[in-house]
This record gives sequence, structure tokens and C-alpha cells, in this order.
Amino acid sequence: MIYDSPGHDNKGRRSPDQLFIGNGSLYLYGRADGTTAGLGRRHSAAYGRWETRVRMYEGADSYHPIALLWPDGGGGGVHSATGEEIDFLGVMDRPGRWRANFFLQTPQGEEQSYSEVDMTDWHTYAVENSPSGVVGYLDGREWFRSSMSTRSPMSVCLQLDWFPGHGSPGEAWMEVDWLRFHPLESGGTG
Repeated sequence: MIYDSPGHDNKGRRSPDQLFIGNGSLYLYGRADGTTAGLGRRHSAAYGRWETRVRMYEGADSYHPIALLWPDGGGGGVHSATGEEIDFLGVMDRPGRWRANFFLQTPQGEEQSYSEVDMTDWHTYAVENSPSGVVGYLDGREWFRSSMSTRSPMSVCLQLDWFPGHGSPGEAWMEVDWLRFHPLESGGTG
């Protein structure tokens, strides 16, 4: 599902015109006026492993690329009715430097972790969600673990969210090499 909706927190706009395919990649492009892109997959599962290979281009710090799991019926401006969300790639800015963020929100609480990586290089981000907890991976290495997990069927979403007034204004690009889902083998997470 390609978003055609108001942007994050009703700021800007998510438009199908901001998605591009070329050179074997999917590109999400955000314009200086807040017109940006987002898409969600129709397939959902309560448990499994989702992973994506992404890189960013130097651009406006007011844009935050994100790969997340969202309960069915959510995303594209629709709030989570269950209070559940897993951001297995959230790009947060710090003056002059991006950093990767892992964010978990469940009805039992929230947890998060940060990692310093060069976001302009290719990196693989993954999350495993099982009844026993959530594990996040960065380039195949564990970088987040929690005994909390989500219980609802979740769909993966890719978004280039616009946060006007947060960091430098301008344009931004997010390049996606691939996105995969693997059902979880019996036995749980990591």
C-alpha cells in the first residue's frame, strides 16, 4: 500500500509521486516543503523476522527515515489502536550527525537503543518478534533485546517522515535495496 495521506503528525504530505524505482532500488524522496513518501506491506504476521537494507543521502536533518512494524490497519497517518509499534530503524539526528534508533512500544511500556553508524553506507536492519521478546540486529549483530513483545499482527512500513523545525530544512533521500520477511521457526527469538 503506497501512502497518499497527511504526513507524520499531520505535517506535510505523503504522496505516491515521491517514490521512485531505479538501479535496482526503491527511493523515498522528501521535498523541502514536506511532501514525502511512505508505504506499507499488506502482509501481516504477529511473529517473525523482518529485515531491510537501507542507506541515506546527506540531506535535511528535518527528515527521519524509518522502517517499522505497525498493527494491521495502522500506518499512513492512522494511529495504533493497540499501542504497539516496533521501529527497527529510526534515524534520529544529533547536531551534525545521524544515529540509528531502535524503538519498541508495547502496552507494557517502551524501550529504545541508539547506535552510531555512518547512515550514508549500506546497512542491514532486522527485528525478530516472538512471544518471548524482541531482538533487533544491525548488520547481523544484536543491538537491542527486550523481554517485551507485541502480540498483534504487524505489517512492515517504510517511511521518510518530516519533522519541520527539527534540524536543517531541505530535501532528503532514502534508498532501499531490499525488504524481506521470514516466518519465525518454533522456538522463539535469538
